Amino acid sequence: MRGRKLPLYFIGELTLANSEFDINKSITIKTVIAYAIICILGVNFVVGIAWFALQHVGLVDNSNNMVLVSNIMADGLGALICASRYRKAPDPAFKISINPIMIIAIAIISIAFIDFSNNIVALTGLEKIDPFYSNVEMLLTDGSPVLVFVNAVIAAPVFEELLFRGIVYRGLRSAVSFLPAALISAALWGAMHMNFVQGVAVFLMGILFAFIYEVFRNIWITIIIHAANNAVGVLTSDSIGTLISSDILVAILCAAELAITFFICRGLWKIRKDDIKGDFDRMPSEIKSFDVE
Repeated sequence: MRGRKLPLYFIGELTLANSEFDINKSITIKTVIAYAIICILGVNFVVGIAWFALQHVGLVDNSNNMVLVSNIMADGLGALICASRYRKAPDPAFKISINPIMIIAIAIISIAFIDFSNNIVALTGLEKIDPFYSNVEMLLTDGSPVLVFVNAVIAAPVFEELLFRGIVYRGLRSAVSFLPAALISAALWGAMHMNFVQGVAVFLMGILFAFIYEVFRNIWITIIIHAANNAVGVLTSDSIGTLISSDILVAILCAAELAITFFICRGLWKIRKDDIKGDFDRMPSEIKSFDVE
């Protein structure tokens, strides 16, 4: 029908969207990926050093708590470094204002897509074949509840969002369009967890988090969603799909959650475009350096 766009047009439009993250015109994909890898290796190195020190000093007697304390120290150091790097970059142009309806929309797509990601992992049966995920479960069950909370709900979300959305994704967006930037940053985030169960779920969530950051240009939104998701994970490992015995019904639930996420994201994207167009129209003509459709 003339004057209307097919729903799938949104995907193509988002995929080909021009960059508005002019952090550094000379930045390259290799530079951003190298920075992410160095940060990941550096954090793991700090974890190892901290664990070694705690073990020999004897301040922490439980091995799981040693790992948790080491992770908190490493994530805290990583967050400080990433925050310093993030603040040096100029704020992204065209931030849109957030109203209660948008907050509700963000909450709905976060719940729907995060549960979708967990259900996909459950359908694949990765928890049964991944030998490394048992170490994560052991930390959650045998570690100090206070340390688990600080590590999962405070330290990890702040560090990981600053690194993978604030630096990696934003850096990639200065060189490429949304889709490759989202996929690469999400893949690096998943790889950092070093197990298939979290890796697959985190990769899928990373695409959503990249989209939310793309729309709102506010790192605190993804930090809060990330922290809320981890808090739920600490309190319970169950998703809605685990309450359903039939794989077919879980697959139907996944399709419904994906559809809900798609249509709400499409609406948010349209709001963002309209908001940017309004800001652009109000700009002085001499500084309008690019076109907005």
